[in-house]
Amino acid sequence: MYKKLIIVTHDYPPILSARAIRWSALAEYWATQGHDVDVVSAWQNGFAEEETLRGVRVHRTNLSWLENLRAWFKKARTSRKRQNAGQSSEAERLQAKGFLSQIAHWGYHKIYKQLYWPDGAFPWFRPALRKTRALISSNRYDALITVSPYFTAHLVGLRVHQKFPTLHWMVDIGDPFSFEEYEPHNNPRLYKTKNFSAEQRVFNKATVISVTTDETRQKYAQLFPSHAEKIHVIPPLLSSDEGFKAYLPLFPKDKKLRLVYMGRLYSESRRPDFLLQLFRSLLETPLGDHIELHFFGDIRAVEDSFHAYTSLIHEKIHVHGQVEHEIANRALHDASVLINIGNKSAYQLPSKVVEYVNTGKPILNIIQTVHDSSMKFFEPYPSVLHLHDSGPVESQKAVEDLFQFLSNLPAPLSKEEIREIRSQFQIDSIARKYEDLF
Repeated sequence: MYKKLIIVTHDYPPILSARAIRWSALAEYWATQGHDVDVVSAWQNGFAEEETLRGVRVHRTNLSWLENLRAWFKKARTSRKRQNAGQSSEAERLQAKGFLSQIAHWGYHKIYKQLYWPDGAFPWFRPALRKTRALISSNRYDALITVSPYFTAHLVGLRVHQKFPTLHWMVDIGDPFSFEEYEPHNNPRLYKTKNFSAEQRVFNKATVISVTTDETRQKYAQLFPSHAEKIHVIPPLLSSDEGFKAYLPLFPKDKKLRLVYMGRLYSESRRPDFLLQLFRSLLETPLGDHIELHFFGDIRAVEDSFHAYTSLIHEKIHVHGQVEHEIANRALHDASVLINIGNKSAYQLPSKVVEYVNTGKPILNIIQTVHDSSMKFFEPYPSVLHLHDSGPVESQKAVEDLFQFLSNLPAPLSKEEIREIRSQFQIDSIARKYEDLF
């Protein structure tokens, strides 16, 4: 039976984030299957407020004056970086910052970020609520789906539920909210109690709740035991479902070993320091002339980690910043080794791990806790080296282990092995798990 769905998510393309990629893929898949799908997401300067993307009606809304102000600051911040055409704007960020950028950065982290609630998307709450209520008032939907990591989306759902209490409401949790330790969504010294209370209200009213890992499900079941049966685990989605597509090479055809990290880095939960130390030590080995380290994704939160390596930037360490999805896929499939840095928290699983195993490439998995969810995920994957980030690289054992791994890289997995692993993460499988909860 066809369904009429409304999805409320702050991030949706052209915004690039893990949840945006996941939910745009799901929404478009459902549209191709005959379902009627509306999405309420955040408007940013230059985006269309209303458009249909591959069968999905997208309604973007926000505070226009605030988004225009943000766009002005972003333009001012990046104009200096583009003066040198010989450097990428993202790499140049590591070497020079304008005065305006420094002031904006200080104000955001020291004042704004310490006071807002529930998260950085809070200005979107009222515009999103107005748009969602208007759509539900004029359409007969079968289900409302609210998507985090921005908890603001669930607060929209909570207010919508007050007016439409019989509407089936699914809460999809990307990152934990009330018990997130390392990258809290707001200032826990001010809002710890309020965070718990708000999430409890959401759990009280939601029809069903989905999370990405079993560790997250167990933690929520402990916090809200009366709602444990509502909580279901739906694993990461393989964003590219194009089979064994032949991607154009991204790197030059030579004999260099290219180590590629894909994804966002965080100041508290996912830092590159251990990896950078390992790489610098590798440069002193016989592999030194043949290896490169590439970062694709947002590294702004950890720029300080790269300061000691500026002499290697552009030569051995390459920082590409956020890139289009096609470029990211080309980098994944053209890499020699893929690198995953696990979170300090055991509850979160980086979404890119599914993309990694889909390539069949060797993987270096750097963990910060023995309970890292990525270790469990990679258990059936034969071509992986786990290294424990226990702080500064004081002994040579980690370097020696990595040197041996790189010197004797296992062959990529066969198509049959990849097909067996990927089947549970493909769009039809993941979409069906959500549909079962409708």
